[in-house]
Amino acid sequence: MGALRPGSAAARLGLTNVLPGQSGQQACRGLIWAILARLRSAGARPVPFLSRACPYPYQALQRVTGKCPRHLDSWSMPRDRCRDVFTSAVARAETGVLIDAAESGDCPACELSGCSTGGRAKSPQVRNFETLCLWLDLPRVGMIDVRQLQVCRQPHPPVNVDALLLDGVENIRQAMAVQTELEALWRIPVLGYLQLPPSLRELVDQWNGDQPPSADLFDLLADHLSPHWDEQLMGELMQRPAWPREFEIGTHSPIGPRTRIAIAQDEAFGWCFPEALDALERAGATLCDFSPLRSEQIPERTDLVYIGCGHPERYAEALSRNHCLMQSLRSFSGTGGRIYAEASGASYLCRQMILPNGTTANMAGLLPINARFLGDNQPPQQAEVTFALGSWFAERGTTLRGYRAAQWQLDPCGSMLTYAQDPSQRCDVLGRGNVLCSRVLFNIAAHPGLLERFAKPGSALSAVVRTGR
Repeated sequence: MGALRPGSAAARLGLTNVLPGQSGQQACRGLIWAILARLRSAGARPVPFLSRACPYPYQALQRVTGKCPRHLDSWSMPRDRCRDVFTSAVARAETGVLIDAAESGDCPACELSGCSTGGRAKSPQVRNFETLCLWLDLPRVGMIDVRQLQVCRQPHPPVNVDALLLDGVENIRQAMAVQTELEALWRIPVLGYLQLPPSLRELVDQWNGDQPPSADLFDLLADHLSPHWDEQLMGELMQRPAWPREFEIGTHSPIGPRTRIAIAQDEAFGWCFPEALDALERAGATLCDFSPLRSEQIPERTDLVYIGCGHPERYAEALSRNHCLMQSLRSFSGTGGRIYAEASGASYLCRQMILPNGTTANMAGLLPINARFLGDNQPPQQAEVTFALGSWFAERGTTLRGYRAAQWQLDPCGSMLTYAQDPSQRCDVLGRGNVLCSRVLFNIAAHPGLLERFAKPGSALSAVVRTGR
């Protein structure tokens, strides 16, 4: 076990699927779970990171590691912010593990991966993972599902991969044959393989993401991996090269007086970037939570209300019945309180939520908008928004990158401000007074300006209106 345990410096590792995914088939999900479970049982204390700043159902990763996954993204986050998020989340006795998201935008450890082109050209997501590994000086382990080798008859050798692990192996003879072939062709060492009995493989492959797998499943996966991989070489790989000096974890001084931020947390709204919450607390903010489903009012002494992502469409009727909480939000906004809702959370601030079957539900009505849910099959879209107007959220001329929640459509039905400069983005960021909603998910941890504005006490309502005009 000691071979995998980090030494005086934090260990680090990048995991990527080096073959194009097959439609309807997971991308080495079982192997990822097995690696993380084995690292945890060996005392390596893995901290998972996902290579795209999009919301994922990460219950499985949280269950297997005991840590909420953080998010890194070379497109929406500059290098220094990625390093700050990584070093702030990984202590010296832990192992930071960056998991490459599939090209379809799904995390291979959480969701089904989609089809890729299968050509040599690298997708933006593959380039994103490689850039993050370069920025963070991560050793890279490529994962190969041997069941895909029959489809990929002439797989191209992976670039910048330090070692390989095999998944989907049926028996030791197959493992040795594939290892010999790949090491001869690619000159990359194969550290081991995962061989599962059919019943266990079926359990992993058919997991649908609704509930996190049991801890017993992770223990079984770790037990099946442990005898068939070289833990000594894996431990050495995670420890080298030496941790760069510029990665030393710095101290974070609070920005100013403590701001009390109330965050929506329940079955309908339960997703915010964990690294954003970390950054807000380091900046001096006090975080508390409330439930749009059950709370009668927002927490006392609240300075800012923050409503993140979730699945409000599943709880539309229950949300519409909580009149007390919605009235509490109206009273808060009426006194100049700051309210921000993003992605699916934006629907809660609207007048109505409209579902695909035509059902409507009244929401808080803080903004004259009807939110239309288009279905879960809409992937997130990259969006770069330049603000034509200033507000407490961002100064005029600020450009932010994030991911648009394409499953929601915001239809204005009254007068308010549209903050995006590009006419094609006119419904992406909308607001009235100190109440703003965004269809684009911005990672606060990626933007120091946003972090500072969230963590500082708010401006008076009149001052915000003058700035916006």
